[in-house]
Amino acid sequence: MTLRIAIDAMGGDNFPSPNIKAALELVNEESIEIVLVGKKDLLKKNLPDSFPESISIVHAPEMVDMNESPTAVFRKKKEASINVAMNLMFNGRVDAVVSAGNTGAAMASATFTLGRLQGITRPAIPILIPGIHGRTVMIDAGANVDCKPNHLLEFAVMGKYYAKLIMGKEDPTIALLNIGEEESKGDNLTVSAYRLLEGNLEGFIGNVEGHQIITGEQDVVVCDGFIGNVLLKFIEGIVSGLVGMFFDRQNERDNEILKQISYKFEYDETGGAPLLGVNGVVIISHGKSNSKAIKNAVLLAKQLIEHDINRRISMEMEKMVI
Repeated sequence: MTLRIAIDAMGGDNFPSPNIKAALELVNEESIEIVLVGKKDLLKKNLPDSFPESISIVHAPEMVDMNESPTAVFRKKKEASINVAMNLMFNGRVDAVVSAGNTGAAMASATFTLGRLQGITRPAIPILIPGIHGRTVMIDAGANVDCKPNHLLEFAVMGKYYAKLIMGKEDPTIALLNIGEEESKGDNLTVSAYRLLEGNLEGFIGNVEGHQIITGEQDVVVCDGFIGNVLLKFIEGIVSGLVGMFFDRQNERDNEILKQISYKFEYDETGGAPLLGVNGVVIISHGKSNSKAIKNAVLLAKQLIEHDINRRISMEMEKMVI
């Protein structure tokens, strides 16, 4: 069966060009159908006069500003491209949605339109962080700020299956982000979550501290979205700051090192991050995504569908004792 994936063509800082370019390249390289969702006239104007039959357009007359309230977009802009795209998936007309638009609006639209997977109360965003011993999946990276212990258990299960898919880890190791490695360390949330993870997950290896995300050997690090997002932005700032402080782009040797660093951290290599826990496949891309990033986001969506990750997560959650 040929997969049909919707791209929010009005999403991203430079819409619709990267989305259209990605669609044209994808249908030429993959056995896949792309549905571009957005203003029909604008999309046709930017597409070739004769574009492939495997690309179709679904008209969505409304647009979403990057600063708009997510819930307001869902309630008041029913014909916004992100809402139209989510309804296409809800009605079975597409298999996944990719958007580089307003992240909050995409999350709200996905959660309210598609609903949650069985056993999941809080969808979460996993992010891949490069480290000395390979990549680590950090979850949640910003979808949830006020969490309970059972939410962290849900994140751990979702992170486990994402690590299996993305990193090929048969039995991923899972750690809880904390201020110390001892079981008794942390606030009420992490102490209670420790007991839940220890009692439910065979791959749980205990607490890790912040520096171990880069230097440790764990495959998945679990935290609430507030801490995860702060940590993610801090890592991005450190990388950018160190590059500016210690490397000279005019120096050939430094420039080669910079290319290697950039390759590990560039968002266009992964394309985006999935919103795990919703009853569908949704990839959220960076607002500055180029066509390469959008292409990789679509290919990530294809992987998630083929891996049947949602069914695996739901089956695992049925075994949990909370």
